[in-house]
Amino acid sequence: MPTRHRTLQQTLRSLHLWLGLMGGTLIVMMGLTGMIAVFRPLVENSIAPSVHSTGSPSSLAAVERGFAAVHPGARILRVTIPEQNEGLMLVQADTTSNPRFEAYFDAASGRELGPHQTIGLLEWIVDLHQNLLLGKTGRRLTGIIGFALLFSAVSGLLAWLNGPREWKRGLALPASGPWRRTNYELHRWAGLWANLFMMAVSVTGIVLAYPDSFQQAVRLVTREQPPKRGERKIKIKRETAADGLPLDAYVRAAVTAVPGGVVRELRMPGRPNGTVSVYLWAPGDIRPKGGNVVLLHPASASVLSVTRSTEAPFPEKLVELANAIHKTELGGFAWKLAWSLLGLLPLLFFVSGFQIWRARRESLVRLNQSRKEGKTELAATVNRPAR
Repeated sequence: MPTRHRTLQQTLRSLHLWLGLMGGTLIVMMGLTGMIAVFRPLVENSIAPSVHSTGSPSSLAAVERGFAAVHPGARILRVTIPEQNEGLMLVQADTTSNPRFEAYFDAASGRELGPHQTIGLLEWIVDLHQNLLLGKTGRRLTGIIGFALLFSAVSGLLAWLNGPREWKRGLALPASGPWRRTNYELHRWAGLWANLFMMAVSVTGIVLAYPDSFQQAVRLVTREQPPKRGERKIKIKRETAADGLPLDAYVRAAVTAVPGGVVRELRMPGRPNGTVSVYLWAPGDIRPKGGNVVLLHPASASVLSVTRSTEAPFPEKLVELANAIHKTELGGFAWKLAWSLLGLLPLLFFVSGFQIWRARRESLVRLNQSRKEGKTELAATVNRPAR
């Protein structure tokens, strides 16, 4: 009769097996699409117009003049300054011919360089990876896939820890032998080495899928009070928000409010009583796009509120860190390539795990068949008439 220790190990193995078989295809899909999604910023940067100017990212005057000359009467809605390509600015506007106008401009000369181009297949792959092509509902469903990957990794590790552990044998590359045995040893060996990375992928993916729930859970553990969000309720009187200022006036006000900050994005009011939002990167920020937000009065550029990343609550910093890790924003090309190759692991584990399951199933079928044949022969012997 199996011991309690042996029963627990078999239970964990069964859980690991069925989690892998039932959720394997979705986990594999997320891994393969994630391999491509991490390179999206590099691809977009490579197809963007090249500039050789020395335009300052802290000045939008030239871009504003160039835009007004080409699109008179149009209204700029957003200006984004890509951190990977200094001297290039992306302008989103509402023009008479195109309400969703997006084009690149040279920061120094203000010259329009061409429309913002995207690759349809790449956008589809990224949307499939992030949202399963289902919008916000799909984003929550990706979290379930992340839990399946996490539980699969944890159950596999616990199954190994509850068995007869031979550290030297378990961590060393398996020797050659019969194919079925070698496949099983390779599956277990690779799982042990890759377990930490798979859990990092799954946990950060879960945080991205449920950021608010994750922050609430952290606050519950740390007993931290939720931050006040009064600045989101700021509204401007319509009569005072009618006349806007030059974009550089908002930039100067934001940089003054966040010393050492570098403007990454400027958003004009989306409604008559809205505010101007300026997003900045500052030393100490986790992500390259920054985490500082300055809200300004559109008519006077007076500072209404300042949100500094260094003063953000601990749960929010964890969410930012998870974003930076999962989206490979903390390293260069080598880190992106290494993280991308992790996307192959679910496919390899699913194929080898399926082979292990099929080999065991075939063995059970043969065992049951041999038992039936043995019982038949025994019955025939017993019932054979005596001579």
